[in-house]
Amino acid sequence: MVPKPEISSGAQDTPQSDTMEKGFKTGLPENSTVSDYKLVDPTTGNKVSSVTTDEGTYTVDPTTGKVSFTPAQGYVGTAKPLTVAANVTIPGEDGNPVTVEASTTYTPTVYGVKGNADTTKDIQGAVQTSKPGSERFSKLNTPENTPDGTNVDLNYS
Repeated sequence: MVPKPEISSGAQDTPQSDTMEKGFKTGLPENSTVSDYKLVDPTTGNKVSSVTTDEGTYTVDPTTGKVSFTPAQGYVGTAKPLTVAANVTIPGEDGNPVTVEASTTYTPTVYGVKGNADTTKDIQGAVQTSKPGSERFSKLNTPENTPDGTNVDLNYS
């Protein structure tokens, strides 16, 4: 069992998140379950629900596996991957469930642009379309916006 790492990206000073369940379940039987999500503190190695680094603050919902990252004021770049641990239960060959601890990583990227609200304006009843996130962020993969040279794959899921 090799869980798939998860990534997210967003604008400077803007929280972002991703759910870890899909990554933990990659390649496992459909009836597998994941529980008791924890972050691994990079300094102490302890399993916790919240970690603050120089890059920002991470929190995890222990039930759903949703990891949230709030970048430190002014932080821009790709944060060091943070380890997320969880218990994965799979059906055993004898039909009894087998639970093992597994871990993977979550890596947020913060672009050097400020977030902004996207608004549309037209007459009542007219169809209005907002720009999708991938279109908004397509011009952000530049050395100016990510000083460490990281390019985020917007098609990664």
